[in-house]
Amino acid sequence: MISAGFMAGGIDSTSSLSAAFKQSYDDGSDVFKNQQNLKAATWAKIESSPIKPTPQGVQIAIAMTGNESGGAMNELESFNATESFNPQRPVILPKQIGWPFMISNAAIEMSESNKQAFGSMLDTEMQDTLSRVMSDINRQTFGTGFGTMASVVGNFVAVATITVSFINAFRRSQQLDIWDALPGAGGVKVVSGVYVKSVNPVTSQITFGNQPLNGVDVPVTVNDGYIIVKVGILDAAPADGKELSGLQLICDNGSITSTFEGLSSTTNPEWLGNIVDAGGVPITNDFMQQAQNRAFTIGGSVPKFLISNVGQRRQFINQEYQKTRYEPQHIPAGTTVLKYGDMEWLVDKDYPLGEIGMYDMAYLRKYQTRDVHLLDSDGKTLQRLQGKAAIGGTYIFHGNMGTWKRNAHVRIIDLDEPTF
Repeated sequence: MISAGFMAGGIDSTSSLSAAFKQSYDDGSDVFKNQQNLKAATWAKIESSPIKPTPQGVQIAIAMTGNESGGAMNELESFNATESFNPQRPVILPKQIGWPFMISNAAIEMSESNKQAFGSMLDTEMQDTLSRVMSDINRQTFGTGFGTMASVVGNFVAVATITVSFINAFRRSQQLDIWDALPGAGGVKVVSGVYVKSVNPVTSQITFGNQPLNGVDVPVTVNDGYIIVKVGILDAAPADGKELSGLQLICDNGSITSTFEGLSSTTNPEWLGNIVDAGGVPITNDFMQQAQNRAFTIGGSVPKFLISNVGQRRQFINQEYQKTRYEPQHIPAGTTVLKYGDMEWLVDKDYPLGEIGMYDMAYLRKYQTRDVHLLDSDGKTLQRLQGKAAIGGTYIFHGNMGTWKRNAHVRIIDLDEPTF
């Protein structure tokens, strides 16, 4: 139970705290906007559609193919048989993201004697929670919907430290599962609910423990290519996964899944993103032109959104510097804004390694009931936790990302990735 001092009037009551939370930590507040822009830069750039999702999703009518029966003909020649208009209706299903939090006992204790200290502690805890919520949403923005954070690199037998393909996705105290493949491909869970004890960004290695912090090592046996997800993400997952339909899935050529937004790309071969496979070599100007040409020729689109992780931008800068000729004694170094044509080259730490994306933002939207917000279905944003000297709440989000023109987007994949 919460102490009498905590339950007293003023800032110490849960009702007044709920009001403070709504004002300071809910959607639309300055704190929320700062976290959204700083911790989820790409998510913030995707325009929100005025169409709100329902439990049945958002349905958008598109013309997949049409009447191609006409053409040049002789004066008395018969017309060809008229072909049918082929409308399709992709469905963007909403996903739910929930992030519970608890105001610590220490913060409650300090509130009894030092309300200023309590306010500072509360602000620190909530800004940290918001940053983690938005950072995870930003990671999902680039994903496949199935929750894969990285894959195992190498074979490991009964060891606590393993090497992963993408270290940026991991944080200490995360709880993870490891599967040998996606459930849809017959995969099974081989490691359940281990915690990340430490993260080494230089060696791309994580160490597992039995507690969120510290604890003893937990040895695992995993093989190369096994996939790592947050705990429970693949348990009883729907056909399109629990996470957001991110940019990798939106611009997919069928290698991730043959069905997207309820439409089969086998039945509708136009329903595919453009993929340029570099075959493991470094990025070149020709690959960049090829990607633009694919989007323009196949999708009739001119992408304006160019993005990668730091490695590909670094590769391209180093390559282009060698082509530049400078005046004697005038050798500028470093870059401020890198552009390719009229596209600013954006960098996001969550973007997949070894690839570059070009997206037409006119055909990309997020469909949401509202921004991430404090769960308040019962009119309260905070609740006393049963049997604890603590209060808690939940950040919640209902929505998804989607497109109604997959071939407007293009990805250059399998690029050589420089050493971090």
